[in-house]
Amino acid sequence: MALCMRYAKDRDEADDLAQMAFVKAWQALDRFRGDGSFRGWLYRIAVNLAKNRLRDRSRWASLEAAGPRLVADAEGPERVQAAERRRVLLGAIAGLPERQRQVVELRALHELSFREVAEVLGGTENAAKVNYHYAMKKLRAALAPQGKNHGIQGSTAARL
Repeated sequence: MALCMRYAKDRDEADDLAQMAFVKAWQALDRFRGDGSFRGWLYRIAVNLAKNRLRDRSRWASLEAAGPRLVADAEGPERVQAAERRRVLLGAIAGLPERQRQVVELRALHELSFREVAEVLGGTENAAKVNYHYAMKKLRAALAPQGKNHGIQGSTAARL
């Protein structure tokens, strides 16, 4: 569901995509070869469905322009700062080239292994690692000047 939400940006559409992914997986279960992980196979189905739906609706450009939609909950300054840090980080991720963005989302946000990322994206494990490496370099560079202004520093910057 979280993966579908990253593509759809709309809860109802993400629900539809997730449900369609499970139905498609169920219908194609006999074609699962088992040479990779089931999780990676299911993610690949979900990614393909999401991409197809977005392409069919010509929404790729508007999704990239819109960026992440986060609303800060005004219960306290820490929560507002955390929401701002998350907004800045997700905005930087959204600004990456498509393949690097996909690798970062699958690896960091969905906690897939590099092997599973390669399965989902239809590439090699080494290519996933290389894309991740270059994406992290770009994120560090993009967030370094903003770190002082948005509280992204120290351990957060070190993890990137």
